[in-house]
Amino acid sequence: MTQLPYNSNLSSAKLASVFKSTSATYKFYWFWAILEEVEQGKTVITKSDIFSRMMALSWYTVNYFRISFGKQDLIQDAVRELSAIENIPLDASKEHILNKLRGSTHPQTVSILAHFDKNVPHKFLSPWLGSGNKSAIYQRSISTTSDAPYSLFRDQIVIANHWKYYFEVNMGILKAFCY
Repeated sequence: MTQLPYNSNLSSAKLASVFKSTSATYKFYWFWAILEEVEQGKTVITKSDIFSRMMALSWYTVNYFRISFGKQDLIQDAVRELSAIENIPLDASKEHILNKLRGSTHPQTVSILAHFDKNVPHKFLSPWLGSGNKSAIYQRSISTTSDAPYSLFRDQIVIANHWKYYFEVNMGILKAFCY
């Protein structure tokens, strides 16, 4: 199992266990996007901002290295489709991509980004909240006893204060782990 920075006030071992079994890149890009949003000072983060950032973070890998993440992983397809729909150049900066995707009302763009809400936000929390149906996980995530890194709501997540501190203190290590 991957070792992440230890903290006696939370379960970094559970965070590491999130990445124990990964058949797609979603968990890594989801977590990396959250870290960058926290780095911007946010604790209440819209899911659309996270999904847009996931696309921006994977943009270079998909477009320059042309890496295939596998058939079940739709990030590379989403990046290519969004590039065409939104007319975003392949060499666009991360900020340009973020601004374009966050500001888009194009129905296809909204649909592509919404696809990532099906599993990633609640399945990421399984080490803390167990498995179960999506609505049960959402409900358990808002319990103050869950110790999960964030609480889930329909359109946003809210970062727990003790996890925010852990993310800030270990930002470089955690982002390098995702990269």
